Amino acid sequence: MKLATWLALLFLCLSLLAGCGGGGGGSSGARRDGTILYVANGYEVHLLAPDGSEMLYMISGYTRISPDGRSIVYCTDSGTGSTFVSEVWIRGLDSPLQKGSKHRVFESSTLAVKDCSMSYDGNRIAFAACGIQTNGPRELYVVNVDGTDLHQLTHGSSGMGRYRPSFSPDGSKIIYESGGAIEIMNADGSGATPLCSGCDPCYSPDGAEVVFSEGGLIWIIDADGNNRRQVPQVPECAPTPLSARCPNFSPDGTRIVFVGGREEYFKHEYNKPVFRMQTQVYVMDIDGSHRTQMTLLAASHDIDECSWGGSP
Repeated sequence: MKLATWLALLFLCLSLLAGCGGGGGGSSGARRDGTILYVANGYEVHLLAPDGSEMLYMISGYTRISPDGRSIVYCTDSGTGSTFVSEVWIRGLDSPLQKGSKHRVFESSTLAVKDCSMSYDGNRIAFAACGIQTNGPRELYVVNVDGTDLHQLTHGSSGMGRYRPSFSPDGSKIIYESGGAIEIMNADGSGATPLCSGCDPCYSPDGAEVVFSEGGLIWIIDADGNNRRQVPQVPECAPTPLSARCPNFSPDGTRIVFVGGREEYFKHEYNKPVFRMQTQVYVMDIDGSHRTQMTLLAASHDIDECSWGGSP
């Protein structure tokens, strides 16, 4: 194919992206308060500051930003057999992109920590873990940030167990995922009740609502289980639909950050095209409007997680 033809095709693609990328118009989706964190390929931790600048840290493990945006909490595994250690760490952020001091909250040679999050007051960490000997279902635990007062909150989980715990803003509740359903319990582990089907739950900053994903769509439900509604998808002209997961509210509760993926061409192998799920980070208003793509990662990158912390 001649160069002129390639350039014409490139211009057409860029024009389509500019004209119908699903943004819905306006620029409020690009406006950010606080700091967005996303993890790519399991170890590349990216921080997006309010001014649009970005910093990359290399941390191997599940990572989330604290609700106030002043630190990140993450879990790591190292060693095997008798040398195995699973740890939970907190690293302060002296500014949105400047690393501060870090300290280890918890370590264990018998539990493998899978995911973790910090309470809104910054005093406690909730995490999911399974026994390394049994590799059984994940149970939920809570520990103070100084490593004291470790408590196992759940017992007798089945299947994959319980995972992705996070605190309500007032610290009285913990919401989590269990076997394709979302449940809420008191912060001491009592009173567990089902909320709805779905995954990736996260409280709104005022604690009145929960955002979650199901079936590649983003949903919002009142924290009491009423008024479940789908966040509308904006019209777009992409050849494949966007599948959404890991939604989180912005610090002021007016927007949502999420990981969106669509199946796209990756490369050719043995004269056949290879497709894979291409993931990016997106921000939109809670009514689905002003959707903006925040990243432009290569097809070889896969985004595992995103979260949003900071003052409104």
